[in-house]
Amino acid sequence: MAIAEDKSWEAVTAPLLADCLLNRYGGQLQPANQRDDRFHGTDFLWHRQGLTARLAVRVRKAAFLKYKADFTIREDRPHSEQKTELEKIRAGDWATFYAYAFSDGDSILHWSLFRMSRFDPDAPFRYMPGFGPGDKQDTITRIYTISDQPHGFLIKSVTPNAIPLQVGTQRTAA
Repeated sequence: MAIAEDKSWEAVTAPLLADCLLNRYGGQLQPANQRDDRFHGTDFLWHRQGLTARLAVRVRKAAFLKYKADFTIREDRPHSEQKTELEKIRAGDWATFYAYAFSDGDSILHWSLFRMSRFDPDAPFRYMPGFGPGDKQDTITRIYTISDQPHGFLIKSVTPNAIPLQVGTQRTAA
């Protein structure tokens, strides 16, 4: 996705995922400031039971739902000076939790919540087709399989019943 399209998708789908998490676990989500987003891979601050945790969210398009046993992490940005997700994770400077979901744009079709302190960046992985080290793209992306991660990494994986929008209503990204 182009950056503008990616941001538009995120504005619509991140609140859908946030609703799923809050319905399951409670608490309050506060959008992260630009510094936390850019430098710490944090999309929301999750206030729950007197504690605050950093939360990263990624929502993929419904066409990728067949890959719900996998998740992606950006490894490199050869043409950028920005640190990638993997670099931040290895430095211990990324979100506490990672919510990874699939959406049709109206609802969340499947989501998983991961505990990043249990993430093993050296677990088996493969490169996303077309986005590997020799593909000359602006990003290199690893695909990990959830079951290859250590015990305790996966907190929950849920396929909710889709709740269609009522006729005449629109979902906002608020």
